[in-house]
Amino acid sequence: MPILTTNEQGQVTLPDEILQHLGVKRGEVIECELLPYGRVTLNRARATGSIDQFIGLLSQRTHMTATLEEIR
Repeated sequence: MPILTTNEQGQVTLPDEILQHLGVKRGEVIECELLPYGRVTLNRARATGSIDQFIGLLSQRTHMTATLEEIR
């Protein structure tokens, strides 16, 4: 079990082992739930995007454009 230490500002750095277990990369969001008896749960935050962001997700992957006839 990993042991965490707070720094002078009261912050904790999560080791790579924990980040990998949560399935998050550095800079991504983690949700915290405070439980009784001093316990805390950490979960990967769910994506909060819009349908417009989803639709445009692949649009920046290529510079090619195709007409409907070309796609068919």
